[in-house]
Amino acid sequence: MTQHIDLDLRIDQEHAALERAEQDALRIIERLKAIPGTEGILKRKRGYGEIPNPWRGEPNITAQASITRADRTLAAWLAAQAGKTIAAPNYEQEREIERWNESARRMESKVAEMQAASAARRAANEQRRSRGWVNREGQWVI
Repeated sequence: MTQHIDLDLRIDQEHAALERAEQDALRIIERLKAIPGTEGILKRKRGYGEIPNPWRGEPNITAQASITRADRTLAAWLAAQAGKTIAAPNYEQEREIERWNESARRMESKVAEMQAASAARRAANEQRRSRGWVNREGQWVI
């Protein structure tokens, strides 16, 4: 009788562990869905409780880079699950990239201002051409 109880207890424990693994996998999948570039690994067929991992099996470099850029802690955890590591962050390179991005944002803003000013000048010129205006000598020109 105790053998059956022990077996039932082990079955229940293993089932609970599988359920926890599947719940963890679903939570990680939700985090991965929020990261652009991970679509390829999310489409792969997976077993119950199995987490899509671009570091395991055939590596998916695009997904690895996307995850590392967006969620470094998740990337480190997934890599560790596959027995791999990710490179330490290069903070100087990241600062340089951020400076370039900031410069690009400033240029985009300046271009938008210049386009708006140009559009306003074109509209004013068109209005002058269609309705006439007063020249420097005070004469009405049509």
